[in-house]
Amino acid sequence: MEQKLRESENLYRTIFETTGTMTTIADERKVITLVNSEWERMTGYRKEDWEGKKTWMDCIDQRDLPRMLEYHRQRRIDPHSVPGTYECRLIDSQGRIRYVLTTVNLIPGTGNNVSSAMDITERKESEKELIRKSENLAELNTALKVLLKQREADREELETTLLSNVKDLVLPYIEKIRQGD
Repeated sequence: MEQKLRESENLYRTIFETTGTMTTIADERKVITLVNSEWERMTGYRKEDWEGKKTWMDCIDQRDLPRMLEYHRQRRIDPHSVPGTYECRLIDSQGRIRYVLTTVNLIPGTGNNVSSAMDITERKESEKELIRKSENLAELNTALKVLLKQREADREELETTLLSNVKDLVLPYIEKIRQGD
């Protein structure tokens, strides 16, 4: 029985450590009870400084905290009433904001949460850059449309001036030449 229990523990610890995502377990009071090494790598925090000592709220950006606290509360009432996966901002040990896509679920039979998160900071920064470039292109497009309208107006004015000059300056001479024949 002990052998089976050890094998099961080894299996779950191996899975917990090798998911490829930052993984944590927190109790119903929000205290982080277990983190994996990917959590340490991504956040820059040490396990021993967090496990059993701090809550997940201590590393969440204040702008996201009210929403996440509401999810936490609602998850205990009806787990299906809140998104299981969502984006939030995490503050790493250097004070930098890291965007993460996190998946949270209750561990059956407990009040504990298991959470896994992927760092999507580069993707979010790329999105912001694309939005900025798109806005710049929209401004450039507007400027080009104005220039094209001005060019069309200039062309029409040139045609009008040219036609007027032909009527006023050339046609009288042509008429004189015709009359001279």
